[in-house]
Amino acid sequence: MSTIAKIGFIGFGKMAEAIASGFINSGRLDKSVISFTEKHSERAATISSTLGFKSMELKELVQENDLVFIAIKPQQLNDLLPQLKEGPIYVSILAGAPISAFEKGLPNTAIVRVMPNTPALVSKGMFAVSANKIVSKDDYDYLQNLLSSLGEVVVVDEEKMDAVTGISGSGPAFVYSLANAFIQKATQHGFDEKTARLLAAQTFAGASDMILKSSKPVTELISDVRSPNGTTDAGLKVLETSTIQAILNDAIEASISRSKELS
Repeated sequence: MSTIAKIGFIGFGKMAEAIASGFINSGRLDKSVISFTEKHSERAATISSTLGFKSMELKELVQENDLVFIAIKPQQLNDLLPQLKEGPIYVSILAGAPISAFEKGLPNTAIVRVMPNTPALVSKGMFAVSANKIVSKDDYDYLQNLLSSLGEVVVVDEEKMDAVTGISGSGPAFVYSLANAFIQKATQHGFDEKTARLLAAQTFAGASDMILKSSKPVTELISDVRSPNGTTDAGLKVLETSTIQAILNDAIEASISRSKELS
């Protein structure tokens, strides 16, 4: 059985807030077991007052917690590493930072690498996880179970983490960009903002559920909506003769390449 009781966050940006708040909103954890360290004092004060999490100095946070999420910018990692001590399990959500980067200074420490995404805030997140051999099965199971309260969890080989970063890590922003095009077009045709957002969001949500719950290939799901010479057919012909597929491929590959550059 895992002995993890207290959880800390080094850095508390949007992703860390989504994860920590998700733990609370899902009912999985009480806010009293979560603490954080944040270098910007005004930001730290806001977090404490609005979310109720305890602010700590870095040294204290490492000493007091069993599980520590590292949620800083990848470029700040080299400055942080000398300040980390063996003891807690470290969970890195940094894009492009391999487990080996932590093992150099913490050779006997349990390290887990996680690539999350922001829909965790509404318990619809996607988490890919990899761990070194020092992480016990009980602790690894506990972490996966905890993250599953915020969405779906998959265990992947670490070498696939850069690809995960481009697909599901950065992916929500790409989806939002597409949804925004739907919203803008709806408002151009006279819908108010609230209705336009609903039309777009429910379309994306429903289509996503169809992909998850149907055993059909996505190409067949497209065919199910498409009738020869119909309205969908007219729109799809435009997509098929445009460069949208290539643009999306390039966007994902650019994110993957940037993740590799950060390693």
